[in-house]
Amino acid sequence: MTETNPPPHRKWTDFDWIWNTITVGCLVLGGTFATDTVQAFSQGQWDLLQTFGTIGQGAGLVFVTGGALTDRGRQGAKLVLTSLRIAPAYQAEVTCAFAAVTLAATYGVNQSLPRLGDYYYRQGQRFYNAGQTASAVASFHQALNFDPNDVRVTIALGNYFEKIRDHEAAQKFYLTALPYGEPAAFSGMGRAIMRQDTSLQGLEAAELYFQFALSQAQLQPELKASILTHLGFVYVQQADLIARNPISVAELREVGMIQSADPVGDLQRRSEQLLRSAIALTDINPAPWPGKGMAYCYLAALLDQTDRPQEAQGRWEDCANRAIPASSNQYEDILNYGGLPILDRVNTSGIVTRYAHDN
Repeated sequence: MTETNPPPHRKWTDFDWIWNTITVGCLVLGGTFATDTVQAFSQGQWDLLQTFGTIGQGAGLVFVTGGALTDRGRQGAKLVLTSLRIAPAYQAEVTCAFAAVTLAATYGVNQSLPRLGDYYYRQGQRFYNAGQTASAVASFHQALNFDPNDVRVTIALGNYFEKIRDHEAAQKFYLTALPYGEPAAFSGMGRAIMRQDTSLQGLEAAELYFQFALSQAQLQPELKASILTHLGFVYVQQADLIARNPISVAELREVGMIQSADPVGDLQRRSEQLLRSAIALTDINPAPWPGKGMAYCYLAALLDQTDRPQEAQGRWEDCANRAIPASSNQYEDILNYGGLPILDRVNTSGIVTRYAHDN
């Protein structure tokens, strides 16, 4: 009778392939997170915070990747682990554990990118408040590298380019924020279009964005007052264009006036209602902000257009004493409609300070 030899006893190292497979999986995931993180870091000017973050991840990945994926690397890793007095039977497990820790650290840094974005956003605000505009814009761009979905940053950059009258660039940033339903983005888009295209078609497009902004929930009083002010001013401009230039039926249809027997009068009445609503919201908040009180100026211009000079004079006084234009565009509006006597008395601090609110 032939004796059957018992199966050989499996050694602990026979399972190293499992640990090596897990190690490679951790490396693949860690490499994905690290690549995304390094791309975010490398798109702007590096500083101490960024450098340490990237080097920390890179060092861990280089050590574990070299030890797991190449013969030379495995030999080197074995020497390091042996020098640490780790028995060969457990080196695969230790390498796997190190890969897992590296993956966790890489994932943690990657997930912290929005917090880094917030850091650079706040840094940009501080630069802007200090008058260091170039540094502020660089910080805002850096913030977008870390968190492209931060609508605060895109709106801040939109405000900046709008303020320097690069309305095309401003629209690109506002457009990025529109899918998030931010009313400030809709309002900014309307302002940028209104300034870039003063035709009936351009003003109609701006009107739609202001209407979208008003339809959003939970509007702050200051923002709502700003939107009402700009929408009212759109109607002032539309009424002025129609009054000065005969327009076609097609153009009347574009501005929603095809059924109106008096399109100029209807637009002026819409404007007056909106501007008075903006003034009511403005009057309940004593705090100043860039853009506050511009409804007085636009209402005064409207009253002049509708031959109510005495009412207009009172509103021009309110404009001179209470308006804080937020941009050179609004400053020019006061000059064009009210003249130098009003302009010389207006508070211009809002033009040179950061957008504390939507303007």
